[in-house]
Amino acid sequence: MTKPLLSLLLSLSAITAISAQVHINEWMASNSSVIEDPDFDETGDWIELYNSSDNEVNLKGYYLSDNLDNPTKWQISELYIASKGYLLIWADGADQGSHANFKLTKEGEAIG
Repeated sequence: MTKPLLSLLLSLSAITAISAQVHINEWMASNSSVIEDPDFDETGDWIELYNSSDNEVNLKGYYLSDNLDNPTKWQISELYIASKGYLLIWADGADQGSHANFKLTKEGEAIG
């Protein structure tokens, strides 16, 4: 049995110069005990973004999706990543703040 290939593509609506500086760094589907979401006091799927630039980046207007046919599935609100910093986006379906409107599947899917 082969494992599904996860495609990574960060869809951005921000300036191209900034887009090369924000990366999908890590993700976890089917999180049951690794990291707890402080907003809802539970575990959930997450996507970690990394800002490789020397400047803080405002993600307002960026998009994340678990469906590359719909790359603008979830528009990020005003969230900031510090220079050389990380930000967890919770893929839990909550659709507020740092909580995306979709969940990840452990069977594998695209993240963009």
